[in-house]
Amino acid sequence: MNDNQQQHGEQIAPGRSICTIPDLWIAAANRERDRVALNVNGVSVTYESLVNRAYTQARSWYGLGIRGGDHVGVLMSNSVELVESVFAIMLLGAVPVPINTRYRSEELAFLISDAGLAAVVTHDRVDDHVNFDALLNDAIPALHTARSSTEMELPGLATLRHVVMHGSKPAEGAVGWSEFLALGNVIDVDIIERARCAVDVQDLAMIIYTSGTTSRPKGAMLSHRSIVGCWMGVARHWAMEPEDRFWDPCPMFHIASLGPLVFTLGTGATFLSDTYFDAGRALEMIAKHRATMLYPTFPPIMKAMLEHPNLPQTDLSSVKLMLNVGDPAYLEEVQRAFPMIAQVTDYGATEAGGIASVHSPNDAVENRTGDCGVPLGEYSFRVVDPDTAAICSEGERGEILIRSPYMFSGYLNAPEATAAVLDTDGWYHTGDCGRINQRGAIEYFGRLKDMLKVGGENVAAAEIEFFLDSHPAIRMSQVIGIPDERLGEVVCAFIEREPLSDLVEEDVLEFCRGRIATFKVPRQVHFIDAWPMSATKVRKHKLRELLDPDDAS
Repeated sequence: MNDNQQQHGEQIAPGRSICTIPDLWIAAANRERDRVALNVNGVSVTYESLVNRAYTQARSWYGLGIRGGDHVGVLMSNSVELVESVFAIMLLGAVPVPINTRYRSEELAFLISDAGLAAVVTHDRVDDHVNFDALLNDAIPALHTARSSTEMELPGLATLRHVVMHGSKPAEGAVGWSEFLALGNVIDVDIIERARCAVDVQDLAMIIYTSGTTSRPKGAMLSHRSIVGCWMGVARHWAMEPEDRFWDPCPMFHIASLGPLVFTLGTGATFLSDTYFDAGRALEMIAKHRATMLYPTFPPIMKAMLEHPNLPQTDLSSVKLMLNVGDPAYLEEVQRAFPMIAQVTDYGATEAGGIASVHSPNDAVENRTGDCGVPLGEYSFRVVDPDTAAICSEGERGEILIRSPYMFSGYLNAPEATAAVLDTDGWYHTGDCGRINQRGAIEYFGRLKDMLKVGGENVAAAEIEFFLDSHPAIRMSQVIGIPDERLGEVVCAFIEREPLSDLVEEDVLEFCRGRIATFKVPRQVHFIDAWPMSATKVRKHKLRELLDPDDAS
């Protein structure tokens, strides 16, 4: 760690409770230089090494022409290099845009354009799900003709200048890793320091794409103040210490991983993760590294661990806290399985910065399994009638609203969508059904919006409908969620064919495969000739009745 890094980090810690993410992490690194900051897929890096490697990469980004305010896409599976890239990009005051690794060509091409990416960094790993090089070339057909040594000119992608490939394999149209690192050799570290010191806490830190009720994902813009204020509040609420080891299996394009990554590295603790989730590998990692806090979060992850044959002989004695989300019956089941661990749950949204309400591990068990906790210090909640906007009384169900200084600033390139959910008084209208109970805690009952929750992923029905309707043989489609034991909910599509079409289910599935994320591909396809209509809209609850006449919900 160079002298400039050390001096600045000591100046901002611990006096400032809110600072930029790089300042937060550098301050922790100055206190915990030799502690392991990250262990991902068995690869460990200390705090000192993480900072030094981030600075090295930042110099290369600067040499490539990236400057403060530029948007840089990060398309990587969970890895140490992903964290280093995010860190390095933020050091310059540029804005990392984590990309869902389950996206396919159409979704990726849309995000690159919508986010106005100046560059994309990926790696040459090929995992069980995707070859990132092939995916990028599929999304950007002209990429293979671009020269890696010059700024690219791609039809329809005016902002995209570079693709950087981390790893040893050459890739057409991309700047290779050795070439990329060489660009930084002539860049003085003081340039990076000046760029870092020029970043304000109100500046944009990340753009995180999340599905909404429109036909496309939307980029939620979050400042350094939003992310640090929210997640360091959670760390304080849980009394997190540098000695803690935080295990999180969630993908690092999701707020459920990025948020805990911020507070773990901000505390000076150790963050544990893996390239992909496998219940056996997860249990082995938790036991080997003596994890103290677990963040399985979504029921499919927790259920896989509960059902794994190695669970009974896995030593979990180091674990003191675990977060899960789900209905009370499920949470009670998990708590019974692990009586020695304080299970907590939470409520929040990407747009709220992350977690807005959460339990303390000292809360009574019946509270920790029965509601979503009380609001964090600088968060306020309100429940209103979704039709009249009248404030609901205690215990009355309605739409959940959140307000906080850590709220997102809006959706990128979508002022109308922003205005639809963020009112002039600063309240974020979540579209969720809930209530505030007698102790002031939040209870969540599901979505008011036309939204599915597939294995923890928010999926807008309209987004899938928009895609299906592009098929020449489909006149109209409607999507609903149907229960699934493993994922909680999966996609079911109702389709009206064009006249004379002989479209069958397999044709629809083949149209989807490789073009949209697998969790968005319908598990069932039903063809329909006449839609159950209200005055202007399809009555989706009637579609559900077609599947199960006893279920009109």
